[in-house]
Amino acid sequence: MKSPKELLDYIMHATEKRERRSFLQLSIYAILAGMSIAFGSVGNILVSANLIKENAGLAKLLGASVFPVGLILIVLLGFELFTSNCLMTVSIVEKKISITKMLKILFTVWIFNLVGSVILAYITYQTQTLSEPGIELLSGMAAHKIHTSAYDLILKGILCNVLVCGASLLGYISKDGISKMLGIWFPIMLFIVLGYDHVVANMLYLPLALMHGAEGVTLLGIIYNFFFVTIGNFIGGGIVIGLSYWYVNKD
Repeated sequence: MKSPKELLDYIMHATEKRERRSFLQLSIYAILAGMSIAFGSVGNILVSANLIKENAGLAKLLGASVFPVGLILIVLLGFELFTSNCLMTVSIVEKKISITKMLKILFTVWIFNLVGSVILAYITYQTQTLSEPGIELLSGMAAHKIHTSAYDLILKGILCNVLVCGASLLGYISKDGISKMLGIWFPIMLFIVLGYDHVVANMLYLPLALMHGAEGVTLLGIIYNFFFVTIGNFIGGGIVIGLSYWYVNKD
């Protein structure tokens, strides 16, 4: 494993590399990241749908065991994910990047994560990938996410990205492939089991539920969820994990 100092250097190097990418390169990597998370999200629903009414705990565990494939793809292949990119706050305090540039990158990645997720949502809908139990489970999940209070969405978003960025850091700090995959798998599995909110995962769940005509799921409701979960995810990744880890390990 890398040392904490090496890990902070890695985060800043990744930020500098991200800053040098063209708009097209950044957008393509972000689309691929959105699709990666969406693959895990669809897999989560498929695996747990038929079991959820008989044994909810086991269903959540099985679905959660599939979901981490998305972040594994992203970390190992270097795709661009909004939630893990919130760690760029480390580069802000080290004066390696401006706040304006960071926000521009985050906005671009967020938008194209959405593009990738919606592409996969459409293909999933068009090819009738989900069974009736899967559509029912998805609809219930989506309605709950839309009708949760703003305060709770922020809190769930914070805790989600504490685990997601923690998983990303375990992927970065490990030096071999198996260690990276295992380090990513456990925290991501846990956030799914606990039911926290990840804005990019929601970019699959909510548009797909809308396509299936889920009751109570509207475009305004989706925007509401995205807005407050994004705030929570940024706080959890950029401040709780990013700045805290930087502070306790800086020179």
